[in-house]
Formats: sequence, C-alpha cells, structure tokens
Amino acid sequence: MKPNENDFSKSTKVILAKRACHTCSNPECQHITSGPHTDISKAINIGEAAHIKGARPGSARYDPEMTALERSNISNGIWLCGRCASLIDKDENNFTVEILYSWKEKHEKNIEIRLKGHDSEEVNRLNKQFESALERLEKIIKNESQKDVIDRMRKTLNPTNFLNFLKEESDKNKKEFIEISRERYAVAYLTGQIDEALEVTKTLLALHPEDVGALLDQANIYRLKGELVNALDIFDWILRIALDTNQPTFQAISYGNSAVIYQIQGKLEKAEELFLKALAIDEKNNRLVGIAQHFGNLGIIYQTRGELDKAEEMFIKALEINEKLNRPEGIANQYGNLAYIYQAKGEMKKSEEANKKSLELDVRLGRLEGMAIGYSNLGVLNQKLGNVEEAEKMFISALKIDERLGRIEGMAAVYGNLGVISQAKGELVQAEKLHEKALELYQGIGRPEGIAYQYSSLGLIQKSYGNLDKAEELLMKALEIFEKHNYLKDVAFQYVNLGVIYLIKGDLDRAERYQMMAKDIFEKMGMLEGMADQYANLGDIYQARKDMILAEKYYLEAIAIYEKIYHPEGLANVYGNLGGIYLSHGNLEIAKELVLKSLALFEKLSLPEGIANQYANLGIISLMRKNNSEAKNYFLKSLKLFEKIGMPYMVEQTRKYLDELKD
Repeated sequence: MKPNENDFSKSTKVILAKRACHTCSNPECQHITSGPHTDISKAINIGEAAHIKGARPGSARYDPEMTALERSNISNGIWLCGRCASLIDKDENNFTVEILYSWKEKHEKNIEIRLKGHDSEEVNRLNKQFESALERLEKIIKNESQKDVIDRMRKTLNPTNFLNFLKEESDKNKKEFIEISRERYAVAYLTGQIDEALEVTKTLLALHPEDVGALLDQANIYRLKGELVNALDIFDWILRIALDTNQPTFQAISYGNSAVIYQIQGKLEKAEELFLKALAIDEKNNRLVGIAQHFGNLGIIYQTRGELDKAEEMFIKALEINEKLNRPEGIANQYGNLAYIYQAKGEMKKSEEANKKSLELDVRLGRLEGMAIGYSNLGVLNQKLGNVEEAEKMFISALKIDERLGRIEGMAAVYGNLGVISQAKGELVQAEKLHEKALELYQGIGRPEGIAYQYSSLGLIQKSYGNLDKAEELLMKALEIFEKHNYLKDVAFQYVNLGVIYLIKGDLDRAERYQMMAKDIFEKMGMLEGMADQYANLGDIYQARKDMILAEKYYLEAIAIYEKIYHPEGLANVYGNLGGIYLSHGNLEIAKELVLKSLALFEKLSLPEGIANQYANLGIISLMRKNNSEAKNYFLKSLKLFEKIGMPYMVEQTRKYLDELKD
C-alpha cells in the first residue's frame, strides 16, 4: 500500500478549510486558523485537515472495512486547529466518530446558514471585508505599541479577540470608522457572532439610515433568527431605496429574499409574484446566479401546487445555469428536485438516475445532509418499486446520518417512512410507534406539512384496525392542514384516503365524490400513479354498487397505468379486485387466475395484509366450488395472518366463513 493513498489531497484540504471558513470545527474552540504573517508575502496557517476515521492501522478511530478512497474522501475529513487535531487523536474514547461527524456537520451548517440569503455577490463582499480586516491587522504588526495584541492574536486567532481589536481600531480611527465597522460585521457574521453582527448593523444604520448594505445584512440576521416580520419590513425598505436610486441588483435581491419569507409562511401566490419580479430584473442584467436561484425557487412553488410540468421546466433551467457556472451544490440540489418530479410522474427510471447523480455529488462534496436526503429519496423510490428491503436499507442509512447530525427534520421524515414500511409489512403496532415519534418531532419544530403526513399515516393505521371514525378524524386533520397551505397533491391524496373510509362505511355517494375530486386534481397534475389509484378506487365503488361493467372498465384502466409505471403493489390490489368481479359473474377459473396473480405479487413484495386478503378470496372461490377442505385451508392461512397483523374486523369476517364451513 502506498504510504500516502489514505491521505487527503491538497485540493481536499483547501476545500475543507474553506467549507469551515478557516475556523476550527470544535464548537468549544472556534479559533480562526489562518491569518497574517510578519512577512507581508506570507500567511499563518494553524489548521489541519484531520481524519475522522483514522488514516492507518493503529491510528485513532481506524476502520479496517473502509477503502483507501473512502479514507481520503472529503466526507472523512474535518477542519480543526492544530491543538484540537492533536487532542482528538490522543483521546479517541472521548472524541468518537459520531462526535466528530456532529462537529463537522453543525459547524458547516452554521456557516451555510449564515451565508443563506446572501447571493454570490454578497458572499464575495463579506469575504473581501474579512480579508480586509486581516490585512488591517497585518499592517499594524509593525507597530510595536500593538505588539501585545498581535502576539495574543497570533497565538489564539480567537474571533472574540479579533473583533475586540477591530472595535478598538474603529473607535480610534474615526475617518475609517465605517470601513472598519463593515470589516467587523463580516468577521462577526462569518464566525457566528450573530448578536455582535446585529449590533454593528444598528451602529452603521444610526449613522446612515439608507445604507443598503447594512440594511441587507440586518434583514438577513433577522431572518436567521426567525424574526420574519422584521426581515420583511427591512427588505421592503431596501426596495424603496433601490427603486429611488435605480439599483436593480438590490431590487432583485429584495424581491427574492421577501419571496423566500412568503414561501416559508405558505403564501405561495405572493412568493411567486416576487420571484418573477426578481427574475425579470436579473434576466435583464444577466445576473446568472440570481436567475438560477429564482428558477429553483419557482420550481418548488409549482411542485407544491402540483404543477409538475412547470416545476420540471424551472428545475431544468436552474440546473443548466448551475452547470454552466460549475456550481456543484446547485447542481446536486436541482437533480434532487427533478428526482421528486419524475417520481411523481411515474418516471421511476429517470427519478432513480437523478437521485443517484444528486447523491454522488453530495458524497463527493462531503455534504452529509445532502447524503441523508439522497438516501431517503432512494428509499422512497425503492418502496414504490416494491423493493422493500432495499428501501429499508436506504432509510436506515439516512437515519444514521441524521441522528449523527442531530437533524430533527430528517429524522422525523425517516421515522415516518419506516412507519410506512412497517405498516405495509403488517407490523401495525411498530408502524404506529414510528409515526407517533415522527409526529412528535415535527410538532417540536413546527413543520405543518410533516404533522399532516403523520396524521394521515396514523389515520390509515386506524383504518387497518377497523377504527373508521378515528381514521376519518385523523385524515380530516391532515386534509385541513394541506388545504390551508395549498398543497394540492397532498389534498388529493387525502381525498383518496377519505373516499376509501366512506366506501368501507357504505356511504358510496360520498366515497365517489371524494374520489372524483382527487381524480380531477391528479389528471390536472399529470400524476399517473394518482390517476391509477383513482381508477382502482372508482372500480371498488362501482363493484360495491353491483355495476360490474363500469367497475371492470376502471380496473382495466388502472392496470394499464400501473403496468406502464411499474407499480407492483397497485397491480396486486387491482388483480385481486378484478378477480372479485369474475367471481360475481360465476367465472371461477378466471377469478382464481387473477387472485393467484395478485397473491404472487403480494408474496414477492412481502406484504402480509395483501397476502391474507388473497387467501380469503381463494377460500371464497373454493367454497363456491364446494371444495370445503381447500376452502378451510385458505381461510385458516388468512386468519393466521390477520391475527398476526392485528386486524380484528377481518379476523371476525374470516371466522364467520370458518363457522359456515362447520355448519
């Protein structure tokens, strides 16, 4: 083995340092790791690209199962000061892999959050001001009266000391007060001293109330702190100034940032209006980074509304610009967005390809959060394709990363997805626990759509238990949230679920009304899977009405779509229901053939509820053929599964058939 194949490349070290903003990732340290040298042509670096899992046998946290490529990948690196890099290797029991991953992700996330809301021009401005502050320090090194300050700075490179130095300089040097204050803001913001950064903006605005740069900085701090009303007020003030002084870039920035806030608040029409205004300005001035951001944000709005074709168009435009600008994080984000669209349209192969491209980029960049999202998306895709074991594997991979990062939203989403898998496997008690855990997490962070998803899933579990009133109550709660926030696709799915509840209750008119409302939405959105679900559900309703001709028509339309998008669970359900139609016609051979096709699919998918239902159907067919022994065998298999799943009303129904055989 070559002695250096496990080591980081020079470019990897540079990227790690930049992603950490040249500060130590240890949350209890946070020292700046680069600064001026006494030689004006040089710079000091006290930072190190440290291995999270050791580079060589015998080193701290060494993992023998890793390959050399994995050990030297940026995802296995963390940027630390020299002291902390030495410390973590001397006490690996205290500084575990999980702790180091947590340090890295939280530190990079803090940097990302502080830059969020700033477009590339603003980020460049902050970085230049930061560099200017370092140059200012460098010039003063030759001043012997400041030697004690400089010595302290060179030893610790602590951001607090740096900020104190800049404060002293601004107080002494009134001619350069504003320039030094801007440098002080940049250092405070980029090193996480948010309250001090806010105080600097207030000082600058007290001197110059129409300082657009200071206003923009202050608005972004308020948004970071969650004070959205204050942020909106400032963006509105920036817009008025930009219009009066004819500054189109600031006009676009104001519109775009205000739109993001309205989007967070669920005010999609207002957000769309402002994104379009920002887009028009940036297109006129050929500001490509802004254009890409606006296309991506518009795509998310259209996706939320269920306008999938428009969303796809926006994401593709954003992707093309990010590729042109060679912005890998932007490229990864847009592939992730497109993967969702393709999945919603039933284009599973394209969805898988886009997901993998997004995940590969995130792995290369060492973006753990992106990797978690990518694994989760692949889990959802595999789940829909019937690859339950692979789906579960992907979700667990995502959960491990999210738990390591303390990423609550990601953990909640994965718990919910694992709950869906447990429910499909017939493990209703486990599914209920997972969904309740996800619900609790979503409620803790105030995510209404996540709360609604869990209400919906818990409602479906209550349906399986036979508690139809409780199921209806939970599904209505979910519907109210989705309608309030105009999440059209999810509104349609709640119509579907409620329609099924009313069908079971025997309220066929109400069931049909809800299914038709869902069908209209899915057809408008071009969602093939949703359309197929509706045809299948309408077939169930007409079968209950004894209108077998119309029921068969809808089932066959559902089968055609399910086959096109390869949805094995959907096919299994419809084959079984179509078998019921031929059973009612007395055509037992075709009925049995269809039920056996359904059973084979459910067994392949390892879905016990579907298997149990088809055993029951085979029992009924055998009963009609007067083959009581065979019928009893099928009903007993069905009963055993229903009891294991915990579906009391189906247990009761199956026992009635067995009692009938005794008589």
